[in-house]
Amino acid sequence: MNPLYLVESTPGAVRPLTDALYDVDFAAEDLHGYTVGLAQSLPERMAAWSLLFREYQSKGLATESEDGLWLTPHDLLPDTTTYAVYFDGRLRSTLTAVTDGEMWLPCEDVFGEEISTLRADGRRITEVISLASSITSPRLGHLALLALFRLMFLRARYMLARTDMVIAVHPRHVDFYRKKLLFMQISGARAFDKVNGAPAVLMHLDLEMVPARYFECFGGAPRSTFVQMVQPNRRQNALLQWLLAQHRPHSAESACDFFAFGLQKQLYRKNPWLADFYKKFYPMLPAELIDHGALGLAA
Repeated sequence: MNPLYLVESTPGAVRPLTDALYDVDFAAEDLHGYTVGLAQSLPERMAAWSLLFREYQSKGLATESEDGLWLTPHDLLPDTTTYAVYFDGRLRSTLTAVTDGEMWLPCEDVFGEEISTLRADGRRITEVISLASSITSPRLGHLALLALFRLMFLRARYMLARTDMVIAVHPRHVDFYRKKLLFMQISGARAFDKVNGAPAVLMHLDLEMVPARYFECFGGAPRSTFVQMVQPNRRQNALLQWLLAQHRPHSAESACDFFAFGLQKQLYRKNPWLADFYKKFYPMLPAELIDHGALGLAA
């Protein structure tokens, strides 16, 4: 991480998850007790996967699952980060950021040409996946989404040196991402098997241009989207310090818990080759532990 982003930070800026981060740029009273942070332990991640499955199933995007969890092969990669909004100890909103690298990006099955074009230009991509919320208030839901995207933007741009962000969304959500977050649509609508064949389009955001574009479009008023999302200041530096201190990537230990619970079985049903991939990725773990759930599923 570039230390220049931290030079203005005040001592004690790193705060525990239980401290609402909304006092950084959001008025705490506007959030009625909601807090935002990272889902990092296996129980926290499982809560996110459970919320995703319930919300997606209610919208016809997920079929029955004996585990009741929405998982992707990327959820076990070290740089994959799950962000979460909590209320009264319960997870209410979540999204996950996947970094281009060890495995193809989730959207490439449908939007491979668009991703290849970005890579050919030397772009470093983060994909937003697994977005769901059970917050019923439109205003609070909007604030929660901005808070999640802010943490994700800060980590992607300043900690991982990503240049681009992409997200596959239903066509009816295009206007929101275009007007509120300045994403651009770079594909037509295509059937997305991951969500029961529902239509999706690919949206793109140039992270290097975000501060300038946000200021041009939203201005610098205290409650503007520019200030809430990306304004470089002491408060943003405090968030960067907090992210740096709090983020715990998947390790062999946390991966071991994942495999010991047998959560990989759901992934292996559609992707039996994953067992060999994870064995190469986590060579310190017993092969039989990773293989658990893959028996009889080889193509």
